[in-house]
Parts: sequence; structure tokens; C-alpha cells
Amino acid sequence: MNLKIITDIFICGFEAIIIYTFFKTVFKDYLFEKFTVKLFFTLYFVLSSINTILFIDNFLLLFSINVLMLFSLSFLYKKKISVKIFNVILISVIMVLSEIVTGLTLMFITNHSVEKIGSNIILFMQGVFISKLVVFIFVKILQYFNLSKNNKLPRKLLFPLLAIPISTIFMIYIISEFLFQLSDRTPGILIISTIFLTIISNVLVFYLFDKQLKLDEENRTSSLIKQQLEYQTKYFKELAEKHKLSNKAIHDMKNKLFAISIYFKNNKLDIAEEKINELCENVFNTLNISNTGNDAVDALINAKCQKMKNLNIEYNQNIFMPLNSQIDDIDLCVIIGNALDNAIEACKKIEENEKEIHLKIKQINKYLYLEFSNTVKKGVSLKNGAKTTKAQKHLHGFGLKSIRETVKKYNGNMDFTENNNKVILTISLQNPI
Repeated sequence: MNLKIITDIFICGFEAIIIYTFFKTVFKDYLFEKFTVKLFFTLYFVLSSINTILFIDNFLLLFSINVLMLFSLSFLYKKKISVKIFNVILISVIMVLSEIVTGLTLMFITNHSVEKIGSNIILFMQGVFISKLVVFIFVKILQYFNLSKNNKLPRKLLFPLLAIPISTIFMIYIISEFLFQLSDRTPGILIISTIFLTIISNVLVFYLFDKQLKLDEENRTSSLIKQQLEYQTKYFKELAEKHKLSNKAIHDMKNKLFAISIYFKNNKLDIAEEKINELCENVFNTLNISNTGNDAVDALINAKCQKMKNLNIEYNQNIFMPLNSQIDDIDLCVIIGNALDNAIEACKKIEENEKEIHLKIKQINKYLYLEFSNTVKKGVSLKNGAKTTKAQKHLHGFGLKSIRETVKKYNGNMDFTENNNKVILTISLQNPI
């Protein structure tokens, strides 16, 4: 295997990494598991290497095959077909333009002809390595610009990072020119190997930096979720305490009814009527819809029911809670509270009167099943996603993350389905009783 073939294969591998980074930046969400996506990109690298070796002299055919392969890879991501076509053409054109501009620049600087660059392996490697590094820099700028726009990367780090591949371009240029001038090409393999390792080092440095960014983001998200859970725990405990006070109020009501009966016996009808009116007003103001036997859950649902009532949302429930449940009350409230909040948020967007939320809870064998269904605005789909309307957009999605964390704690599962403008969230929790 000669040096040119080794170079072509190395460049195809570097190009596969660039395309993977570009697609991850512009498309973001995978349709498949990450392992499957990486497997397809490995296949792209293999096929691209074979095509480059077979059709190196037929640029148009090689370009067409590469565009088709990139378009096929775009189906690994969740985006509209028009967006996929645009970005595949964009990155393909950028790579071609980079080669042309790099070649013309090197011709202008070094006074080498096109024929000399194409026939000399040193000058050829110089051109392709630099052109791919230029595209790599473009893709990284795009990636980090998006991250800095979302406050995930300080912009002051952008230039020091890009200094690495830019320095590599100058190094490749100087080493290649030096090697081209040598009459003895014996050390050429060692120098070329050094260039290979330098490019690999560039990729590894950015890979490690990206991993650290992801780890920092996960830690930040985890910290916010933990903070939210602490707030929710405090809130649910307060609700449970209020519910206990409400039960005390019911006990007090019995005593008041006894007192009213005394007024009737003593023929004090005016006072009795006044006390009855006061009592009715208090009853309606503290009406409890939920009575599951779990103080925390009842207090939470009753609080949410009041909110739903104010928003003209119809609420129904079928709840059969086991008395000896192994699930912590606070964990159960985290799930129910966040799920009902999401359902209320969805119903608020509906202008029609058909706003409805239904909650079902039941124990089947060793699992506790919870089902939340709510109407959604026509045209809204889980497949396409929906933008948040909340003021604190950095907290969007943390409700679902809190639910997932809690479900995971009980070795459970959660699933979304859609049916007739309704979204149904189904949750199962391991609850052996």
C-alpha cells in the first residue's frame, strides 16, 4: 500500500469525524441510539475510502457518490427533509470550496503549478490536510458559536481553542515545504507520521474538551434538578400539613353543627341561619376533591384542582391507592405534581373550551401504574416537539427530568403516546406489597 493510498484513507477518516460533528451541530437529535449512529459513520468511512481509491480521477462521480452517502446519513437525525438537503449540500460545497481556495492560496504562496501539486505526494498531502483542517475549523466555530449562544461555552475560550488547528496548518505548511526541498526523502515517512499524529492530537484535544463541556452541563443540570426537588419536597410537605389542618377543620365543623342544632332547639333561627351560611361558605372554599387516603397526594391534587378550576380545565380522576405502598410520598408527589403541571401548561395553550385532564392510579401485581392524559392544541405533536412558553427557559424540561429521575429510582418506566389531540403519559413504578 503506497503513501498516497494511506493518505487518502486517513483523510476519509478525518472527513467522517468532521461530518459527524457538523451533523450533530445542525441536526442535534438522533433517531437511533448513539452507538448505531457511530456505526453508520464508520461504514461511511469505509465506503468513502473505497470510493476515493477507485474513483480518484473522476471528481464528478466521486462528489456525487459522497453527496448521496451524506444524504443517507442525514436520515439518522430528526429534521425535515428540506433542512437535511440544504445542510448536506452546504457541507459538500464547503469541502470542495476549501480544497479549491487552499490549492489556489498554496499556488500563489509557493509558486507551484497545479501539475506539480497533483503529481508530488508531499505537496498533495500539504493541500488536502490543510483544506480539511480549514473545514474542521469552520465546523468547530459553528458548534462552539451555538454553545456560546446558549451560554454553555464562554466566548473567550473560542479563540485559544481555535489556535490549535490554526497552528497545525502553519506547521504542516512549513514541514511540507521543508520536506519538498530535501533531496534525501528517507526521513519523509517519519515527518509525515508526525503530521498524522498532530492531526489526531487535534481531534483528541477537541474530543476531550467536548466531553468536559458535556460533563459540566450534566452537573449543572443535575444541580438545578436537585434544587428543584428540594423546593418541591418543601412545598409538598407544606401541602400535606395544610391537608392535616383541613381534616382538623372538618372535625371542628362537627362541633359547629352541634352548636347550630342547639340554636334550633332554643328557637334562635336567625343566629342558626347566619352560622349555616358561614359554614357553607367555608366548606366551598376548602372543598377537597381528592381523598385517596394519602395526605400528601390529596393536598397536592386539591391544590392543582383549584388551579385547574381557575383555568376552566375539566379534571377527572380514578385513583385506587394501596394502603401499604412502598413508594415514598414525596417521590409520588414529584411525579404527580410535575406531570399535572405539564398537563396544565398544555391545556393553557388551548383556546377552545375542550380542556381536560384525567388522572388514573392503580396497583397491578407488583407495580403502581399512573396515567396522565390531557388535551393539547391541534397540530401540536410530540414528534416535532414544542417550544417552551415559560419565562425561565433554562428550566424547561426539568419537570420531565425530575419525573425520569424518580421513575428510575423505582426501576420503573415512562412512555408518551398521542391519540385524538390527547397526550397520554404512562408511568409504572415497582411497588411490591
